[in-house]
Amino acid sequence: ETCMEDKLLKVMKIAGLTLALLMLVVPMAHAATPQIGQVMEPFTLPDIDGKDYTVNFDKKVNIVSFWVSSCSLCKEELRILNELSEEYKGQDLGINVVSTDFGGPRMVKIVLKTTETEAKVPIVFDSMMKVARGKFGATRFPVLFILDNTGKILFFMDGFREDSEARLRSEIEWRMK
Repeated sequence: ETCMEDKLLKVMKIAGLTLALLMLVVPMAHAATPQIGQVMEPFTLPDIDGKDYTVNFDKKVNIVSFWVSSCSLCKEELRILNELSEEYKGQDLGINVVSTDFGGPRMVKIVLKTTETEAKVPIVFDSMMKVARGKFGATRFPVLFILDNTGKILFFMDGFREDSEARLRSEIEWRMK
């Protein structure tokens, strides 16, 4: 099984590089810069078990993070989202991760297992990037949005830097009041 996992990880890396190259070559006709105040519609995508999962913005504060499992910064962001999920458990905070992996659920499960990364938040799949790129304009990963209970974008952060965790925690704390 280890050999199979190694092969799948190699395929995933190639797919990730292919995606990155395609994003550079393919025109950005559907990608738009996210606007604070823009209202987003709920969307439905398959979850890690292949079942339809609707990302609703029914909490006071809703986080939607777009990432790819081969990205180490994305996995660091997932660690923080897991912590926030535990810290705000039972409160009015919704957290969803949207994976743009070509390998889908199987690939993400392997990556999470082999990197000893746990997902305590829902992960849905958008390998064709119809939501990530087409609706939210995500062209780099990770990119994270905070929305209110009407779907209005309140904050977004692209990339993950040294101060990202502090910025995210501060933004959530302020919005949860």
